[in-house]
Amino acid sequence: MSKSLLSSNQLQILILIAVVVNAMGLFSPILGSNDSNYYSVIAKHIVMSNDWLNLTFADKDWLDKPHLPFWLTAVSYKVFGVSAFAYILPGFLFNLLGAYYTFLLAKYLYNKEVGLLASLFYLTAIHILLSSIDVRAEAFLLGEIMPACYYWLRYNDNDGISYKYINLMKI
Repeated sequence: MSKSLLSSNQLQILILIAVVVNAMGLFSPILGSNDSNYYSVIAKHIVMSNDWLNLTFADKDWLDKPHLPFWLTAVSYKVFGVSAFAYILPGFLFNLLGAYYTFLLAKYLYNKEVGLLASLFYLTAIHILLSSIDVRAEAFLLGEIMPACYYWLRYNDNDGISYKYINLMKI
């Protein structure tokens, strides 16, 4: 058995640092990309008009993206007010969800140390970091795809018996 370069505790500290670095984006202004500006305005329109079904920008239908990210941002706006923090928070939370399920998946397939390393790699990938701050689709997609992969594998490995028990606190 080979010895790991970093202990589990050291990996957990590095993951915590990576989460803090990712969280710093919550307190930054919305990045200047056109997509962020459009998405923010569309979510604000949902809140102001109370029209949760039709995505519109400049009085035209916005058919480019699925509704879920806009709905989540609109809910965040309702809870925290229209701000950069409220805009970035849902993407950040989905980013953390993706990191957590990356850990669970790698832990299930290999062991805890591999799970921690996979989560650390996930959190420190610059594209994922930017997706969390700029609220790109990847933050939401990975926050949905990683749990789906994990539960699909658990379902498959249990001979089709649904995997019902989830212990979020056991790492």
